[in-house]
Amino acid sequence: MLSGMMWAVVLALRLPLLAQKLLHPHPHLNTSLCCTFNSYDKPPLITQLHYVVYILEFFLLFLLLIFCSLRIICILRQRQLDKKQQKFRPNDCRSYRIAAELFSMSIGFTYLNSTLDPVIYCFSSTTFQNTLKTSFNALGICQLQVSQQENDQ
Repeated sequence: MLSGMMWAVVLALRLPLLAQKLLHPHPHLNTSLCCTFNSYDKPPLITQLHYVVYILEFFLLFLLLIFCSLRIICILRQRQLDKKQQKFRPNDCRSYRIAAELFSMSIGFTYLNSTLDPVIYCFSSTTFQNTLKTSFNALGICQLQVSQQENDQ
């Protein structure tokens, strides 16, 4: 939102400059000069505005950059101080151990789920059972009877 507002302000201050004729005839040189390089006794208002905006943009953005950099440095230093001020708390060790055990158990259940998937497929699908029996029969390990019913139960 702040970035959008900054763009809007910059564009609003630049639009008058874009609408102005920037080339002015220079009678002594028989040529035209850009208004920025023209020597005025008194520059037009739009040119004065351009000079002011140009200088303000530089200094405001420079100050904003310095402010943000200093703020980041302060926050990072504060975080480092907070880490140094942490003290040992016995209850934290117990909580950490419980969390680690629960995590290990959840990993075990995840592997168990993956291991049991083929078993579940075997018992739930007649097509899978028939394919498995046909594979065993083709290997010659044993002769299993393939069901004639191909619909899933």
